[in-house]
Amino acid sequence: MSTPLRRSAILSCLATLLLLAPAAHAEEGELALSLGAGAWLGSTTVDDQEVFSAAPTGVVALRYGLDDFWQIGGSLVAGGALSGDHDPGLLAMAHVEVYYFLDVVTWVLWGVAGAGVLARDAHPDVLAAAATGSKPGFDASAVVGLGLDYRPEREWSLGVAFRYEIVLTDLDRTSPTAHVALMFTQYFE
Repeated sequence: MSTPLRRSAILSCLATLLLLAPAAHAEEGELALSLGAGAWLGSTTVDDQEVFSAAPTGVVALRYGLDDFWQIGGSLVAGGALSGDHDPGLLAMAHVEVYYFLDVVTWVLWGVAGAGVLARDAHPDVLAAAATGSKPGFDASAVVGLGLDYRPEREWSLGVAFRYEIVLTDLDRTSPTAHVALMFTQYFE
């Protein structure tokens, strides 16, 4: 086969593949509501002693698709933190977030970055006071994460999300925290 004929055949095949390829699940203009359950892990230093905390959590997130790749949204994570020999206490995180999606038909890989607030009874100042009825401590936080969704239909997906949170206003006493969750997402056009 001659070179010009070979090029024409290759271009024809590529054009045919592009026309026959299934449409990707673009999310421009869509609202996505995610509900999930997960686990949070963190540690703080109180009186030169490290206190580990773990919490089962519930997650609610809402996103809006700006285009096929970028989304803005927010998330709320809440649970009951278990901290060593301390009573179970409140754990809550709220973030404003920016998402970037790589959509490969039914498997969607995404990254997220955001900022917000972390409220917890396992805050070092609250644990050090050890007073009953003490209020939760609040800190500014930043979050980065990755997720993988299985989206067999345009209307819903199942996925897993991993988030790494840095407590900006208590860096010397609070180690970065980790959160993993299983998520169900419903999409609205």
